[in-house]
Amino acid sequence: MSVARNILKNPTLGPAGGATQLTVSATLKQKSSSVEGIQKWPYEAAAIAFEAIPRTLAQNCGVNVIRTMTALQGKHANGEKSWIGIDGNTGVITDVKEKKIGGYLFGLLLLLSFISFAISIFKFVG
Repeated sequence: MSVARNILKNPTLGPAGGATQLTVSATLKQKSSSVEGIQKWPYEAAAIAFEAIPRTLAQNCGVNVIRTMTALQGKHANGEKSWIGIDGNTGVITDVKEKKIGGYLFGLLLLLSFISFAISIFKFVG
């Protein structure tokens, strides 16, 4: 997938704190609601998989994972608050762009590579 090469060529970074993953998850959930039958299962499975990173971050911070994930999912559900994530030091839900949390740890190109790979799997399965 040439992810490392792509990141070195274009070091564009996305927000940290699980914000990027939650935005992708919310988008996939919205897409799955417009698809009928078993064709929506891959979208739902990928949405759940993208939530693993913010869920793990919440667990590592020692906060109530269920409450934190529910609050984050609610903020990302309408697609307007794509910069909301978890402060890894305190476990507080915050605007990671405003606070410059973690120097935007997650490479945007890496995320795009994951999405491209997931889409190719969806096309193969569907």
